[in-house]
Amino acid sequence: MNTPTRPGLDLDQVFDAYFPEIHRYIARRLSRDDADDLAGEVFLIAAEGGYEPSRGDVKPWLYGIATKLISRHHRSEVRRWRALSRTVEREAHSHEDTTLARVTAGALTGRLAGALARLATGTWCCWWRWAASPTLATVAVVMTVVMAVSNLTDGTGPASPASPPPAFEEPPHAYKGLNRLAATAAPRSAAKERLRFRPTSENVKLVIFCQEPGSIFFTSEGTSSAAGTCGPDGGLSMLADKAYEPGWLGRDHEITVWVFPPDAPVVRGRGACPSKAACEGKHELSGPKAADRLAAELGERPGAWSVAAYDAG
Repeated sequence: MNTPTRPGLDLDQVFDAYFPEIHRYIARRLSRDDADDLAGEVFLIAAEGGYEPSRGDVKPWLYGIATKLISRHHRSEVRRWRALSRTVEREAHSHEDTTLARVTAGALTGRLAGALARLATGTWCCWWRWAASPTLATVAVVMTVVMAVSNLTDGTGPASPASPPPAFEEPPHAYKGLNRLAATAAPRSAAKERLRFRPTSENVKLVIFCQEPGSIFFTSEGTSSAAGTCGPDGGLSMLADKAYEPGWLGRDHEITVWVFPPDAPVVRGRGACPSKAACEGKHELSGPKAADRLAAELGERPGAWSVAAYDAG
């Protein structure tokens, strides 16, 4: 892939690093076939430019492109079903000399397409293709499946918009009145990521969102570090409290973040080890080297997570 890009973005390197992850993200929300098409389109759009290195890591930008393409795909499907509904119903009423079975099948197909168009996004459990002359048997089977889905989703009202990805896959753009400065994400725990950003105010929050409630995080920059727990609603790193110290504003920061599964053998706080035997085999997260050792010991584990920096700027 040698498409020219804007300065600051090595597309070949970005493609090799993130294509599998973006493909999985799309496949979980649509299908593998759709992901084959849309994942490539994500990187074609990336090749056209738009990435600003000053905004931080490229991964959240790629996730944003993918999310927009998924939403566009859903809207396209809704329009297609509605169009099919109108077309088939017109044909069913305009051919009086057709057989009763053909008219009934056509009418049912139109109703079916209308029902699919009204289903909430993400509830289409099956995909069906019709020949030019659908039979009663085919339509009966399809109507049975769709009616079952409709009963679960009410089947009334306009199709709902695509839901945003969970925060542990893509942090929200706003958090408690603050704006997102930068973000990054990881598909597995017992792994680390680096978050780069430049704060614009002293009101800074560093939030870690974790798929597994009770996950353990460790954040570090220079000689400063902070640990805590996180879940889907997020956990705050006290490292952001340094925003009130002289010299913290007005410069670039690179925070290294590790997230470990809830059952990781970690010493939790002071006084957790009244004796040496009580904490035998456990790790004290005293610094980056200790966090790296624990990650190497555990190996990557299930549990997606993300981290974002927010401020009032």
